[in-house]
Amino acid sequence: MATCSHNSDMNIAARQYFERKGNAMRSKRRASGERSQAEDEDDKDEEDMADHDPPLRQLRQLLSGELGVKESNKAAEKAMKSLDSQFPVWMLYLSEGFNLLLYGYGSKAELLERFRKRELDGRYSHFLIKGYEPQLNLCRALRVLAEKLNLPPVRRWGEQAGSITSAARMADHIRTGLAKLKQPIDVVILVPSLDGVALRTFANRQAIYLLAQIPEIHLIASVDHRNSAFLFDDAKLTLGNFIWIEATTHKSYSTEILAGESKILGLTRKMDKCKHSLGSLECVWASLTSKGIAAFVHLGQMALQSNTGGEVAFWDWYRRCLDDFVVSSEASLRHHLVEFQDHHLVSTKTRSDGTDILHLEIDQQLLREFLKQHGINVEDEDN
Repeated sequence: MATCSHNSDMNIAARQYFERKGNAMRSKRRASGERSQAEDEDDKDEEDMADHDPPLRQLRQLLSGELGVKESNKAAEKAMKSLDSQFPVWMLYLSEGFNLLLYGYGSKAELLERFRKRELDGRYSHFLIKGYEPQLNLCRALRVLAEKLNLPPVRRWGEQAGSITSAARMADHIRTGLAKLKQPIDVVILVPSLDGVALRTFANRQAIYLLAQIPEIHLIASVDHRNSAFLFDDAKLTLGNFIWIEATTHKSYSTEILAGESKILGLTRKMDKCKHSLGSLECVWASLTSKGIAAFVHLGQMALQSNTGGEVAFWDWYRRCLDDFVVSSEASLRHHLVEFQDHHLVSTKTRSDGTDILHLEIDQQLLREFLKQHGINVEDEDN
């Protein structure tokens, strides 16, 4: 009975959504002079319907398997338990200098996260690159990795890591920097969706191949597209010591879908601007870690309390996050900043005195309403 109720709610929500889309199309026809008598009679009731957010909560429940028959998740749970038991073997492969490519049906984002928590967290240096993010900037992500590892500057080029704009050169900078360290460091890089849109370019693939050949770097990545094998050069995969591992999870691709571009989910990005809605903010919120959420909340509160049009100095934000134990270093906070920039939440500029200034690319009233919905105090300090 509960399943029927959930399905009925979902059907109603879906019908309401497409009715709103139909209303939006009729509004466009009215503007162009193409209107029927029936549409004229409904004018007063249709004025604001096109601006409503889609039923994100129901859609997320559907993607996560919370709606429908619970038995459908049994295969996924059984597969995940079987794969969990293989983690020690994967660690052995990595320690022997191999890199891993996981393939098979179902999302592997949760699988890699479980591997990170059980085998790496608190024991080995590791770094996560979310390949399913459409706006991922690989060069920027590798720059954050270099900062996190405190790598020395590359004197051969006479340039700092921050001035490098090529992902391949950034990978080479990491290789040279790791080789110069007095204390060797092994780093495990996790890349869910290595075949994601942002990583399919030739330049980014070359950077991945270079990373795979660094002795101190150990890659464990997943691929999702059925034709992903055609994306990679077999010869370079061999040079990178890649091993293909079957890892069917039967898990929903909810993480990848919510992170992508979708009109029905309220995520509509343009080339030069991202217009956020409550729906898109919900999707971003769902993709953040607990530390990322805390850092975003502090930034949002500071922007709303700012007397300079929502601008926040990076070091003010850093001190606040440090005091609240959200981060322990500048590098970790800049990692969160890169993630916010990839989601088009934040833009940055540098003043003449060298101060980094952050500006939230979100309407302040929208941000205030969104934070209140999550039970977060957004009152100004002056009030």
